[in-house]
Amino acid sequence: MGVGLLPPQEGMIYLLETASADPPEAPPPLTKNLVFRVLFSLPANNAGEGDETGKVSAVEKAAYDPGVDVFFQENAWMDGPACMAWANNSFLRSIKGEEGVVPMEQSILFADNLHAQTTDEFKKFLYGECNTLLRLLPPKLTDELQPVDAGYGRLLKVEDGNELDEFLGHEENLCLWETNKLSAGARRILFTRFIARAVA
Repeated sequence: MGVGLLPPQEGMIYLLETASADPPEAPPPLTKNLVFRVLFSLPANNAGEGDETGKVSAVEKAAYDPGVDVFFQENAWMDGPACMAWANNSFLRSIKGEEGVVPMEQSILFADNLHAQTTDEFKKFLYGECNTLLRLLPPKLTDELQPVDAGYGRLLKVEDGNELDEFLGHEENLCLWETNKLSAGARRILFTRFIARAVA
């Protein structure tokens, strides 16, 4: 018996049960197209791409792990510009894959009702540039649908913590950390590397 999530209609989620004599298939392995995204906060005059005032150097950006997309927003919130930056970069690239072409087969993106995900600009971009239908899940269900401290979210936190523990296991790194001698940029670089290794 399998369970599939159908697109919400009239504010409802419908679960469709299907009977099958075959054992359930294992989920497909993660592909090279999977891109992880990190959103860091910066002062207000440095919002958007994070380099208008030169506070994030090209050297720092080049040191980020290439498997992790880094964006900046004043409060590390997924507002309209941050959401569009994600769609234009991370999502479009992951949809195109190694071939560099948006597939003919249409994709579906399930999202919660965050305002930035409900804008016409976001919907039109997904449909027009990514051949992707956006399906918004009912409001006020984020805690149930995207638990940060359970399942994959918890696994990612634990693995990221293991990477930090390994880093701090070296006395010189621990000294830098405890004396606050690692710059914010160095910590951002480390975080992208920890995330990349945690999901490898």
